[in-house]
Amino acid sequence: MITGSSRAIALICVTIVINYEANLLFPSIILGGIFQFLIGYFKLGKFIRLVPRSVYMGFLNGFSILLLLYLLKSIYTLFDHPSQLFEHNLLVEAIVFALSLSLIFILPRYFKTIPSILVLFIVAILAVSLFGNSQVISLQTYFDSFQVELGEIQFEGIYFEGFTVIEFVEVILPFGLLIAFFASVESLLCVMMVDELTGQRGIGNKECRTQGIANILAGFAMGLPSIGMIGATAVNIKSGGKKKISAIVAAFTLAITALFLSPLLSIVPFSVFLAINFSVFIGLFSWSGVRFFHRIPLRDTVTLIIVSGLTILTEYPALVVLFGVIISALVFAWENAIRIRVYPETVDENTKLYNVRGVLFFASFNHFLDKFDVENDPKHIIIDFKDARIVDHSGIDAIYSLSEKYLNKDSELKLRHLSRDSKFLIKNSAIKSHVHLHDDPSDPEYKVVTDKVIESYE
Repeated sequence: MITGSSRAIALICVTIVINYEANLLFPSIILGGIFQFLIGYFKLGKFIRLVPRSVYMGFLNGFSILLLLYLLKSIYTLFDHPSQLFEHNLLVEAIVFALSLSLIFILPRYFKTIPSILVLFIVAILAVSLFGNSQVISLQTYFDSFQVELGEIQFEGIYFEGFTVIEFVEVILPFGLLIAFFASVESLLCVMMVDELTGQRGIGNKECRTQGIANILAGFAMGLPSIGMIGATAVNIKSGGKKKISAIVAAFTLAITALFLSPLLSIVPFSVFLAINFSVFIGLFSWSGVRFFHRIPLRDTVTLIIVSGLTILTEYPALVVLFGVIISALVFAWENAIRIRVYPETVDENTKLYNVRGVLFFASFNHFLDKFDVENDPKHIIIDFKDARIVDHSGIDAIYSLSEKYLNKDSELKLRHLSRDSKFLIKNSAIKSHVHLHDDPSDPEYKVVTDKVIESYE
């Protein structure tokens, strides 16, 4: 996984520098690294499994479309005036782009061990060196179009004795938490993408721990915090870099290129870079989701569209994912709430049986109570939970409300086929004196996968 500073992280750092003291940036980064390490240490990365598939695919699709929009914007802003788009030799640009894109996709079919993008760079450098650069746009021209003047901000170093408690509470602590949150969420999403592209299983908690240590060191070195970069990681994987050593090689290659090989890189045609990024767009976008769009449930379709749109519009993708999880959770809660079923059955003239099916929790509270006819029920009431489960305090409160109604009517309420955890909830609540619990060897028992099982698998 390739790491670097994303837009969200960059905006957080810029906010600290502009609105507060510049030297408060690095303590915030160090504290963010500490929080991120703690997230991995306490194994909180497992909660990334709560991200639904529709939210994940919406995030990737939104990121892919955002990448495509940036490519189109870079082409547009490459010229001083839109009319130059027609004055320039677009045919040569299109040919270079098509050949580059073809090389990226065709070469791996015959030479799987040779990175196609590396070959593309070598071919582009040799072609420009041999035939000149009169008909193509060089990277230097691309850089010249986006030159900006930076303010003179001087960082004198980290000082831990200079900031006050108020500055720590108002600036360092909240921004440190923000850095840890965005870095962890986006990195874990990047791990999910790597798992899908490589068919392997990454360890998200380990990534959080190691990246937290790296961000702590970055703060001490007066550097910016890093997170998992989805675009760069996708390029790395498409180039054949599926091992851990590939990220180390990428870091050294970046350093060597910046220090010594920038003149060579500056002659690579812009169309080549455009083809590389366009290949990333093709690889990341969920084309299968578009093909089977009409077969996806409506709730997932709406969630996917909302997350994709917000990913394009907002600067904070981690918040978009969190918002998507909330939408999916609310939809899931509502669907399970309306699916609770109660089937009445008359046993004899003094006994009535209610068979419950579904999940009894906060959202199904009212639906559950509406199924009972307390006024007309006989003296003995049996509620069978063989195909149901009580999962929270609201479910217990629903039983309590029902038992109060039957108690006021001098009726006896009996619960049977409760699972072990449901019995535990009732026995530790105030309604245990209102109902009779029936123990039976056939009572259901639910088990979940524990962290120990997952750790042994990983």
